[in-house]
Amino acid sequence: LVKKEEPHVIGWQEVRYDNYPGRHPYDTNHQMEHLRIECDGAQYQFVFQPAMTYMQHDMEGIKYQMEGPAIFSRYTVLYTEYLRLTRNKADPVDEHQRICLGAAIFVPDWGVVNV
Repeated sequence: LVKKEEPHVIGWQEVRYDNYPGRHPYDTNHQMEHLRIECDGAQYQFVFQPAMTYMQHDMEGIKYQMEGPAIFSRYTVLYTEYLRLTRNKADPVDEHQRICLGAAIFVPDWGVVNV
């Protein structure tokens, strides 16, 4: 769908990075690279902000994953910011930190657009 529609700005959620060796088909551990390759994304700038980090220790050492939102843009990203959202600490199943990711993007003939 992304290749067909060729969007100028894309928002992604739950994008992951991990350090698990040999797990990924593109010889990189960052899902942003996977998405960029699949979207013919050489023309995209991107930003990523981890919201959660997971760690696991096994016989091969410490492995970890980071997960959070990301933005692709065909235009210049001027700056980014993020906001941590509240969690319900009284709820034992609410263990995931959530965030909002924002970016100011310069669009020619339009100006600065906040995403």
